[in-house]
Amino acid sequence: MALYFDRLLPPSTKGALAVDVEWHPIQGFIAVAAYSEEKGGIVVVYNEPGDILDTIEAPPSTASAHSSALSWHPTRPLLAIGWEGGEVWCVPVSETASKFGGKSATKDYMKQSGAGAEKLHKDPVGLLQWSRLGSRMVSGDQVRDS
Repeated sequence: MALYFDRLLPPSTKGALAVDVEWHPIQGFIAVAAYSEEKGGIVVVYNEPGDILDTIEAPPSTASAHSSALSWHPTRPLLAIGWEGGEVWCVPVSETASKFGGKSATKDYMKQSGAGAEKLHKDPVGLLQWSRLGSRMVSGDQVRDS
């Protein structure tokens, strides 16, 4: 499947299927959640020219899971990602990440900050919504039948 941004975006990974897309409301970023049998779930962040800024892989505990919700902070370059395993991550995105081949320090950030270390939900995250000014965020899961 091809994705266009005014130009064709480079594929996030060979054979990946885009499952969700979220534009930043102010900055020229677009987050694309994708899934492939080979790599599992990933979220790729592109800038306006179409360069890959960051590639965020699914949590190690649920590497085969995919992103189930995306939400940008209303003003900051901060992406909230809800995962199928119930994790919620808030990942800072930087224009400078593209200088490192689209690989930012996301993994190091996750280890140091503890972001996503605790599962907030038992079921896939289905809703992420920031408050109007971005001071709060609510998350909700998809209740599964028992």
